[in-house]
Amino acid sequence: MKIRKDKEVLVALGAALLMIAIGVASWVFDAPIFFDKPVYMAVALICSGIVVALIGVDLARRSKEELVRDERCIKNVHKAGFVAYWIMIAMLLIIPIFGKYSSFPINESLLVMCIGLYSFMLLMWHYNRKGDVE
Repeated sequence: MKIRKDKEVLVALGAALLMIAIGVASWVFDAPIFFDKPVYMAVALICSGIVVALIGVDLARRSKEELVRDERCIKNVHKAGFVAYWIMIAMLLIIPIFGKYSSFPINESLLVMCIGLYSFMLLMWHYNRKGDVE
């Protein structure tokens, strides 16, 4: 397995190491970064750094030709984004109707964002599996 050492890979791995280092330093020295309780931010930074490092390693093991998207993949992403956008608009119209009768335990904007992201990922998976976009 050949590992690439391009600028993109080095930047991703450098950002991951920096995030992990800041998270560990914040946890060890108990220094608040953004929140009153520094442990939450430290754990979030460490977990995010690990995820970015895994993505960087995956990026490093793939060749540049493998990362180029074809027209079908681009059309699938555009169609999934278009449908996810309209799902989010529908949620923005539906949530206030239900908000009159009950209260949501979380913020409505966070709910709409999560629904939009998950619907985008699911639709992208569905369109890539389906094969054709028309």
